[in-house]
Amino acid sequence: MRHSAVLVSSSFRSKLVAFLLLLLSSEALGQTPPPETAPAAAPPDQGAPLPPSPPPPPPEAEKYPRVGRNREIILGKGSWLRFGGQLQAWIDYVQTSTKAGTDDGGYSLNFFNRRARFIAAATFFDDLFIYVILDAPRIGQAVQSGTAMAPVVNKFGTGALVQDMFGEIKLYGDQLLLAGGLMFIPFSRHVLGSSTTRLGIDTAFTGALVPNTSGSRDTGFQLKSYLLDDHFEIRVGVFSGSRQAANGDNPVAHNAPRVTGFVQYNFLDPEKGYVYPGYNFGKKMVLGVSAGFDFQKNDSPQTDAYSAFNAVVYGSYPLAGDASKDGGDEIAFEAMYQHFDGGGTTGAVPTLFKQNDVNVDAQYYNKDLSLGVFGKFEMQKFDDPNTAGDTFWVGGGLKYFVREAYCNFTLAYFRAIFPNKPATRNDTNELTLQLQVYLY
Repeated sequence: MRHSAVLVSSSFRSKLVAFLLLLLSSEALGQTPPPETAPAAAPPDQGAPLPPSPPPPPPEAEKYPRVGRNREIILGKGSWLRFGGQLQAWIDYVQTSTKAGTDDGGYSLNFFNRRARFIAAATFFDDLFIYVILDAPRIGQAVQSGTAMAPVVNKFGTGALVQDMFGEIKLYGDQLLLAGGLMFIPFSRHVLGSSTTRLGIDTAFTGALVPNTSGSRDTGFQLKSYLLDDHFEIRVGVFSGSRQAANGDNPVAHNAPRVTGFVQYNFLDPEKGYVYPGYNFGKKMVLGVSAGFDFQKNDSPQTDAYSAFNAVVYGSYPLAGDASKDGGDEIAFEAMYQHFDGGGTTGAVPTLFKQNDVNVDAQYYNKDLSLGVFGKFEMQKFDDPNTAGDTFWVGGGLKYFVREAYCNFTLAYFRAIFPNKPATRNDTNELTLQLQVYLY
């Protein structure tokens, strides 16, 4: 009996082991085989050339005519045209220096255009330049002529004239330029100052003393050069000046020409161009000195020569804002000394007495208020103590800038003082309102 139980137990164990082995083998057969590992990519051939890049698209051809960034009409490479205009309309209330009995002189009231200009300029082939200004200066200002019994008052007698007309060629880049025609004589920075940004309202009272010119302009030729990274400028010219009358065997205009020269050095930002601004709305940092001379003599018969020279210190300095962007507050000034000698009563310019003149102008500009405040002092002092013409001018005013130099208003007051005046003369006052509209 015991033997039978042992057999059963042994048989059971054998069947159990077989069952377990069968179960394990079936689970192994049911498992998903692992995926095959992809073969490693072969390293690229380092010596093989890369495929060529596609060519860049061709540049778009420039189209002409088109408008440039300075409103010029670009006709082609190196050629452009530019047009503009300037209007300075004045209301001027000025006192006469001639006394009416024991009373001071009365006042004249004039509505006129101080400047009414059409401007045109062109450049061709990169090195040829032409510049033209047509102007009707002081048109509308009353001028009396005729006799005391039959006076005539004319407002439009001056009419239009050619103010500037010259051509310029670059002989050696900006290092040597030659100009010929009707242009400002290169005498002083004040003469070469732009009327659109004058400190104050107009030229110096003694500015019209430069003889035998049309608004400080004359016909002739000029050499100009910019050196030292454009900080140093030289201008030298020969011009018509005074032309001597015919005498004996000598025909009219037989005398030598006028010779004029000008040098200028800018310590900070350089300046280039035909004329110079008085102020820059805080967009440039300018400080410099300049000097110039003007000379002419007569021949057959010889007379004492006319001569003049000047020296100027000037500046335009930003006080706030970003000069490289929209500018900002600014202080600007110009201080000038001039000496004139017409050569005496038998000289080349006998009506121009020997004298020493000083002119100082300054202006503060506030960008946020679009407002400028300016002041002026000017002195004309003759060498001859018996000359009654010594004069001092003092004054100032306000500028309101609607669009900077493009549109603004100026209200100016000046008083002329005559220290050596006779009893028949009085000091004078002048009040002026100006509207300027300008585009170029």
